[in-house]
Amino acid sequence: MTNKQDSIFKVASGSLNDDALENVSGGSYGTTAHTKFLNSKNYNMWICTSPDQIALYGAGWAGHCVQLNESLEILAADNLNYDVAIVDVDENPDFWKNYISYIPTIIKFHDGFEVTRIVGYKPLEELRKLF
Repeated sequence: MTNKQDSIFKVASGSLNDDALENVSGGSYGTTAHTKFLNSKNYNMWICTSPDQIALYGAGWAGHCVQLNESLEILAADNLNYDVAIVDVDENPDFWKNYISYIPTIIKFHDGFEVTRIVGYKPLEELRKLF
């Protein structure tokens, strides 16, 4: 099992290297230790690289989005078995509209397919129960 504190992003079958995600701007979220930032160029690669993923769609100016990002950082640091990433809707205005209608939205994927969708803010303890 990969230690999530070392790297939240697992690379599968050499199809994606960490540079493809590390170099993506965090936009208005700034830098986070355990999450990656996705855009239209790396999203599909990310979906295909790991069996279990959590994506937060949000904006760095929205308080609940920032709070959810902080909660996901805590969950990632707790070594959950998920890859965690953020899609900043301000940095990717056309891309995210294909996936969500409201922010914040968290989508849990398994083997590339959506299995859970959470719209709106949820406290950390409720997120722990869901993930």
